[in-house]
Amino acid sequence: MRGALILGAFVMTAPAALPAQDVSVLVGGVSARYADSVSGSAGVVDGRLHMTRGPTTGTFDASLAKFASGEWATQLGLQGLSAWALNRSDALGVAFGGSVNALQGGVWSSTVAGGPFVARSAGPFTASVAAAVGGARGVDSTAFLLGMLTVGARYDGGPWRIETAATGNGADTLRFLDWTGGVTWHQRSIVLAASAGVRAGDLRGDPWGQVRLEATLNAALKIEAAVGSYPQDVTGFTGGRFATLGLRVGLARDRAGLRTRPAVLVEPLRDGRVRITVALADAKSAAIAGDWNDWSPAPMSRTGAGRWTTVIQVLPGVHRYAILVDGTRWTVPQGAPQASDGFGGEAALLVVPEA
Repeated sequence: MRGALILGAFVMTAPAALPAQDVSVLVGGVSARYADSVSGSAGVVDGRLHMTRGPTTGTFDASLAKFASGEWATQLGLQGLSAWALNRSDALGVAFGGSVNALQGGVWSSTVAGGPFVARSAGPFTASVAAAVGGARGVDSTAFLLGMLTVGARYDGGPWRIETAATGNGADTLRFLDWTGGVTWHQRSIVLAASAGVRAGDLRGDPWGQVRLEATLNAALKIEAAVGSYPQDVTGFTGGRFATLGLRVGLARDRAGLRTRPAVLVEPLRDGRVRITVALADAKSAAIAGDWNDWSPAPMSRTGAGRWTTVIQVLPGVHRYAILVDGTRWTVPQGAPQASDGFGGEAALLVVPEA
């Protein structure tokens, strides 16, 4: 497989010093082709750092594949975004990404780009437009400019996510359009995703597709498997097929950060009021924000034993919300129904029945 530049609204030092972090390593095997010079079966080690600070989230990946033939290939990838809510439905931000791919013998390429995006959410539907500019270095040592424009749409309902996007690309003298679509199903410890794409214009070839499976064994162990194909990219790496299987081991997590999802208790009261109580063992402060208060954090009260509570006034219907911990990091209560917040993250769902 190759690293890829990923941009769009839909679209990882010392661990203790990183807020809302997740550090992990995957050990496994892959059967793939890197360019036309390196192919076959290989052992893979992949390190990942994911962190969030305020409105910015990013992921850095570094992997090394050692082939049975003795050759090696390495990949570095970075992707992230910063998003700000304008109102209940609209958000804007900046997305960025880049990759470096290197093979034994001095063959390497790189890409980097970034730009603005806007997104609008209406119920379970989200639409976005993203633009990006940047540069690339091809395997033939040439350097050139990149430009991309992406229009996408996504639906989040229960355990299902369905998304599609069309991306117009310009790179040096190349002009092409990629259409991609995908569906993801998640239930408890299982995530199953499938995607496909087709290209028109330059660099066109056969359609491509991928299937990915994640099975969480416990808080620190996850099985990851994928199989499929990928298209040729603008740096000169050819398309190909791959199959990979590995075990991802969590090395460090922020104890009260993004991945900590506390228990929640929702109690309907009279006159349109709802009491919400969450467990936040290490929190010094907590505030709740949702679509009923324009996502303006409202303080919660400590009740003892690491629990925080508040009473909100809310109309009947389905509402989205999240908890702000210590004024810096957002969390979604464990056990609460979840859906996209429309800004690249997840929000809890609060269902308030008619009286």
